[in-house]
Amino acid sequence: QLAEGSDRSALGTQFASLKSRNRDLFDGITGYVAQSGSAARLVIGPFRTAGDADTFAEDLESVNVNARQWKNSDSDLIVPVASVLGGIAAII
Repeated sequence: QLAEGSDRSALGTQFASLKSRNRDLFDGITGYVAQSGSAARLVIGPFRTAGDADTFAEDLESVNVNARQWKNSDSDLIVPVASVLGGIAAII
């Protein structure tokens, strides 16, 4: 999880901002918005192993992006960031 809030579209914009810090690091990484009740989370993944997730979290720290592990429940709605950004998705 990279961020949390109630405004799904703001999380999409935040992903674009995070990605702009280091395009190479985020190359091939898709952002998702996970809706769980009234909370929305900006997440990436899935990762093959917890070790892979930890390694990527360390890489994110090197560009001042704080990440934490989050596991979804079966009731969470998870959609690609592009679907909450509309026309902005083309620049991500």
